[in-house]
Amino acid sequence: MKTKIFLILLFVYGFTFLPSYGLPQQNPDDCETAIEAITEYVEFLKCVAETPNSDCIQGQTSPLAILSDCKEACDYLESIIQKENSEQIRCGLIRYLGWMGNAESVIFLKQMLNKEELSMNEKHHIIFAYCQIGKFSERQDIMDEAVRLTDAFCGAQQGLYADCANSDCSQLYYYMGGETALNFFFYCFENEETRLPAALKLALLGEYKKTFPVFAEAINSDNNNDIITALQGLKAIGTEEAYLLIKTQIKNENESIAKIAQKFCENYEKKGGKL
Repeated sequence: MKTKIFLILLFVYGFTFLPSYGLPQQNPDDCETAIEAITEYVEFLKCVAETPNSDCIQGQTSPLAILSDCKEACDYLESIIQKENSEQIRCGLIRYLGWMGNAESVIFLKQMLNKEELSMNEKHHIIFAYCQIGKFSERQDIMDEAVRLTDAFCGAQQGLYADCANSDCSQLYYYMGGETALNFFFYCFENEETRLPAALKLALLGEYKKTFPVFAEAINSDNNNDIITALQGLKAIGTEEAYLLIKTQIKNENESIAKIAQKFCENYEKKGGKL
């Protein structure tokens, strides 16, 4: 059952859920299991691509949650990526390669980035994998290169960013965290059109003072999406003041909003004042 849940999360969120869900345990010596898991994941991605409404989880027997950075397994995955014609499947496998965390794989990723007619979507996945490897291997030189690649991808020049509304850029900078992420989201925070989503990311990164007033205003918006974003931001802040604002939405006419607010409030009360 746990493997099935992992597979569903893996496909839907493309590994981005892992920092909060819990990174799978690596076993660097178990190349055989890692290769088996890769083979099963390839079959899973192909099943979803070909029959999206089918239960493609059935038949997954080996523990996909076991990842390995052994070179043999990484080489195996890289060879599959090179031969795969479907961009959708390639992108899923590129993310997998990133989570394997082998620093030598950046050579392969660099080669991919140099390919002609590379879509922005695939380029985004390659850079994200580059960043994953930098974090996993704890190589600052790789992280520095990931920042450079992200800045180039997002059109950043001397602290100015071309498109704050680009969800791919937002995801890349947020995953990098630290000063790199804060610089991007503070810049986007100054733009009225992107202030609310930027405020959410800043709150998740620990910036509460500037973001709380934004959520306090958005909680009374006529736009349901803005209210949901405000609820998420207030949850990240987690103070009693934030809780009281969330509580005002328990009886919202929109059932989804009311349920989200109710859940957040219940968690706050169960945890003794922590959202």
